[in-house]
Amino acid sequence: MSWKDDPATVSVAAFDVFYERYKDQVWPIVYAVCKNYTPRHGKHLPADVHNNTFMMVYTYPLSNIDHLETFTDRKALNKEVKLWMMQLAGEALRELMNGGEEAYRRHILLRPMYAQSSTADAEGYLVNEENAPYNSDNLIDQPGKTAEEDEKEAEITHPTPSESDDFSQSDADMQHGKVIFDDVADDTYNADAAYEEVVEDSYYTDAQREAARKALAQLAFDQSDILMTMIASEQKGCKRPADVMKGLETKYQTTSENLRAIKSRALKYLRKALGVDAKMQI
Repeated sequence: MSWKDDPATVSVAAFDVFYERYKDQVWPIVYAVCKNYTPRHGKHLPADVHNNTFMMVYTYPLSNIDHLETFTDRKALNKEVKLWMMQLAGEALRELMNGGEEAYRRHILLRPMYAQSSTADAEGYLVNEENAPYNSDNLIDQPGKTAEEDEKEAEITHPTPSESDDFSQSDADMQHGKVIFDDVADDTYNADAAYEEVVEDSYYTDAQREAARKALAQLAFDQSDILMTMIASEQKGCKRPADVMKGLETKYQTTSENLRAIKSRALKYLRKALGVDAKMQI
């Protein structure tokens, strides 16, 4: 066997090509995933996530993306790769959060809005000006739109009783015998609107945090994956990239309406675990 046939040599060479091709395109993805956490954790966080994302690419090449072999259009392939990299970046961020994945989830759900100030402080945390170059067109469909305009345009009609019956049956495998939601996503709680909710000086008791941890532990992997992927792709005041929803639709063989319903119900379930009057920042 020649050196050209050595798997390790071929793997390193292939990774080098991949890294050079996508390293600049991954930065916008990393900043989108880390945008809610840089004010608290500092500007080193995106760099660490960027590095660890590529470490995951090298360690687990083509993980969960065997379907990429079916793509013949380069533009479509590039979009799928970006979606895959966004999912890996989310995983890298979870691993970097103190306490592992559980702390990451608790941090997303319980972190007060006021902690997300984008102005620089004495420690030189990331500011808007530094973020601006990474809010690129390939991550934001219509960056000039307000949250209210986006809500009106992206309004989703909730499933009818018959549709919800089909939904419950088709997605039964996604429950894994853990959490079963009795009602469909309704108008009493808008999961996307919760992202715009302003919570000032909000503090959570140890009992609420413990309740949140127990509630999160009851979510099936598919539910948490959908929830975290959709949250990671959200840009406040901007429309969620279509690639994210398309990728989830393909991965779970379901519709965008069902994905939004899953996210809404998961958030509603977690919110109830904290108490009726508790406000959550996703």
